[in-house]
Amino acid sequence: IPRQFLESKGLAADVGIVFDGTRKWFESKGASVDIVDLPVLDAAIASYYVIALSEAASNLSRFDGIRYGRRVDTGDGYDELYVHTRSEGFGPEVKRRIIIGNYVLSEQFSGDTYKKGMTVRARIQREMSKLFETYDMALCPTCPTTAFRLGQKVDDPLEMYLSDLFTTFVNLARIPSVSVPAGHTGGGGVKAGVTDGSAAEVYTADSSAAGVMPVGIQFAGPMFSELKILRIAQSWENEHPGCGSPIALTSR
Repeated sequence: IPRQFLESKGLAADVGIVFDGTRKWFESKGASVDIVDLPVLDAAIASYYVIALSEAASNLSRFDGIRYGRRVDTGDGYDELYVHTRSEGFGPEVKRRIIIGNYVLSEQFSGDTYKKGMTVRARIQREMSKLFETYDMALCPTCPTTAFRLGQKVDDPLEMYLSDLFTTFVNLARIPSVSVPAGHTGGGGVKAGVTDGSAAEVYTADSSAAGVMPVGIQFAGPMFSELKILRIAQSWENEHPGCGSPIALTSR
């Protein structure tokens, strides 16, 4: 378990309790669970978005309304065609990523920011490869919080990006992972996956919680260990059938 994730300021208390129950379940089954220091993971999300947004800007540059993508023909020449096609064809988040990506790739910054992101990625790959020489898998929450309300964080992109805090290292390290339900939180309490008394089952949650929400855990393993982590995930799900998403109540 990476210490950097457990001590993250973004980790919600109720999610942490569900995750702690998961850890204790593995220990009760005879697994050796250690908390390890991986300082490079503090830079994982920054590295991920530097690289991902740069790639997005580069890949989406082809959508000009002539060779690729929807065309908005204004009849005012190629420049107007490009501007109107891309303005109307891309949504706010895509535009934001293109702008930031082009900024990172600009001549002024590409030799610094982008290369630093690539350097961090290479270091994460080395650190995770070294880690798996000792351990079979890495265990961490899937997300630092439960799902937020629709539209709640639209005006704060940084908060939305931080939802990926515990998953970006997997992409950077080029390793397989799987996320499975571990319990529920919200609605006045939290129900952890462990029910044998080895972990707290009830926690008084924030009264503003938006109903009962699922909490996920993530198993990550070394390259080409897909079969192993799928078997681990299957074992967890077989013993915790009640951890799936709650039934949604809707009205028309």
